[in-house]
Amino acid sequence: MTAPMNKGLGEFLLENYKLSPRYASLIAAMMVNERLIEAKGKKTIMLKKIV
Repeated sequence: MTAPMNKGLGEFLLENYKLSPRYASLIAAMMVNERLIEAKGKKTIMLKKIV
């Protein structure tokens, strides 16, 4: 496993919830599905909060 991206969702989960950064992709997919965030890109996915 690679280190989570600096200031990314994986790093946030690791530091605040002691979850593996691997959960970031699953959580982000659910947040996109619920229209809480938008995703752009494939390799490094950029997330944007929908206001």
